[in-house]
Amino acid sequence: MTKLLIILSIITLSFSGYSQESKRNFKNVRGEVTWQKVFESELQKSAIKEYFRNSGIFKEIEFTDNGLTGELRLFEPDHRGAGYSVFKASDLIYEYYHSAFVSIQFKESRYRVTINKITLIKKKDNSSGSQGSIELLNAHAITNKGLFGRLFIKNSVPIYDYTFLKMFEPKNIGSDDDW
Repeated sequence: MTKLLIILSIITLSFSGYSQESKRNFKNVRGEVTWQKVFESELQKSAIKEYFRNSGIFKEIEFTDNGLTGELRLFEPDHRGAGYSVFKASDLIYEYYHSAFVSIQFKESRYRVTINKITLIKKKDNSSGSQGSIELLNAHAITNKGLFGRLFIKNSVPIYDYTFLKMFEPKNIGSDDDW
């Protein structure tokens, strides 16, 4: 019985480093903050690609047969749209510009957006850093135990989630004045 407990403990501990903690559309994948969402859309793959080509949200973009990859331009998460005041939003939201890498894969009538390597660029000098300093969101979002921090979940995840949904949701795609 003791051997069984030891073996189960070892297996549990060895797999815990590979676990995926999830909050809303965020996942902690081996210590990296990743946002992933599948969107339903009746639009053709070419129309979605064209939308993202012209959207202005990408600094660099590369197209493949099954999707696209790119780097987002600097953006500021929309705390007001998510229902947060400056005082309720975390420092991550209003003290930094953000950038990230995006991968979009297409399947029949849907596409999956994966955002990772979310980068923070300090807006101005203060006690927590100097203007232009760059760091990954991982350092602020994930604790030493490898889990999302409580304050990150409470004060940042809803704002990031709202911002990314607004950037990539299908209702923004294909909305032209052809009536």
